[in-house]
Order: sequence, then structure tokens, then C-alpha cells
Amino acid sequence: GASRWCAFSASLLVASGCGLSYAFGLYSLDLKQRFGFSQQQLGMLGSCIQVGANVGVHIGFFYDWSGLRATLGLGAAIGVPAWLITAATLSGGLTLGDAATMPVLSVLSFAQGQAQ
Repeated sequence: GASRWCAFSASLLVASGCGLSYAFGLYSLDLKQRFGFSQQQLGMLGSCIQVGANVGVHIGFFYDWSGLRATLGLGAAIGVPAWLITAATLSGGLTLGDAATMPVLSVLSFAQGQAQ
């Protein structure tokens, strides 16, 4: 009954976040224009997302230890703030300063990869 609909709804929510690292191409031009990044810097940010996504072995151990709900919660706790801060930075709602922009966005990109 209700638990099946709850599981279905949760699976749609999780599926909506799958593959977000592939959306990098959608906002990379905005990053380049907003911050004046070079193509090499954009490549670095894209690499941070991919490294974050592919170095997630510890998440598998966490899943084995704690189960599905805790793992989904951890993924949301890592990914949602990373995406929101990135969106706020891109929209101009959050200013990081010239020296901090690239390092902070690199860490956020890595976190976004980890959350998947």
C-alpha cells in the first residue's frame, strides 16, 4: 500500500539527482563568463566532479555499515549544500572573493561528485 508509494516517490527523488555531474556542460559556460575562468580551469572543475564520483568506495562501506536510509541521508547532506552554494555563487548571491573562488568551487565540485 502506502509504503510502496513512499518507496516509489523516494526513488523518483533519488533518480532526479543521478547523473548531475553530466550537467556540468550546462553551466560551465556560465562559470567561464562569470568568473573569467580559462578552459583549463573549467577542465579542473569537471575533473573534480568526476574524481569525487569515482572515489566513492567509502560510501559503499558506509552503506554496508548503516543501510540505505542513512546512506541516502548522507548523500543529500553532502550534495544539496554543495549544489546550493554553487548555484548561489553562479547567481551572484554569494561572493567568494577572487582568490577563493577556484579552490572553493573545486571542493564543491568534488562534493557534488561524492553525493552521487
